[in-house]
Amino acid sequence: MIRKLAFMKSTGVKEKGITVYREISSKEFNIGMEFNKEVGRYLRYMELYRMVEENFKDLANEIDSKNTAFRSGQEVDPDEFFLQANRLLLNFLSISRTFIDHSSRKIKKDYGADSKQDKRFGEALSNKYDNSFAYRFFYKLRNYSQHCGMPFGIVSERFVKNKFNQELPKIEILFDRDSLLNQYDSWSVVKQDLLAKPKTFSINEYIIEYMVCIKEINTTLLEIIGDELFKKIDDFSKWYAEVRNQHKDNGTPLITEYKNLEESQKGHTSNLVEFKIDKIKDIMKVYGIKASK
Repeated sequence: MIRKLAFMKSTGVKEKGITVYREISSKEFNIGMEFNKEVGRYLRYMELYRMVEENFKDLANEIDSKNTAFRSGQEVDPDEFFLQANRLLLNFLSISRTFIDHSSRKIKKDYGADSKQDKRFGEALSNKYDNSFAYRFFYKLRNYSQHCGMPFGIVSERFVKNKFNQELPKIEILFDRDSLLNQYDSWSVVKQDLLAKPKTFSINEYIIEYMVCIKEINTTLLEIIGDELFKKIDDFSKWYAEVRNQHKDNGTPLITEYKNLEESQKGHTSNLVEFKIDKIKDIMKVYGIKASK
């Protein structure tokens, strides 16, 4: 396999021109591959978290929009509201639990069971479970939903006072404490939490707290993968600056691969290896770092 350094430029609306310069060293190749590997790892970790965020927004928007409509005097079908809220809650419970479980397994696979990274992530999960009712509750509620079906139990229409002491109509879907306890016997410590709650209670306060917990878990995840990620970004960025300066080319670097010397001399490329340069700016933004130009 022969590999060469090349640069790609857009030459038109859809066309791209590639200029091949020289054979690339194994060291340069490894720098590029390690960079792609770490950026790819970051993207796989973050995909699930983005899905959690989107599902949370969908659920919150459904509850808020129906309540806004109800307050403005529009007719809201309680049965349809019940169905859609439960559908979105089930989606959110599923993807948030998948995020937690998948991230935990991925860290064990990437860094090793009982590694410092694995222990740190495990401690973050234990901390949330031990100190947040919302986290414990929704963590177990996902299991409940698998065995017992829809978690919401009651549609409530009532008047509530705002900060100006005005009474406003409100429609919401409440959890039925006794139904949750009677239908499922594996709540563990959450059973005592539920017994301390009123017979019906709202999702609003607790779903926000749970999402905050998930966000903080993701922050720990970012910190765990950040050290190696930024080392590879730094190594690649230095090499990238060197080759651009060396060849006076402001295009995007890539590697052209050839099966043998004959194919290389004819310019018959068997594969193009592109670098995930476009992701650096997004990564810097997520970590709150100002990317250099």
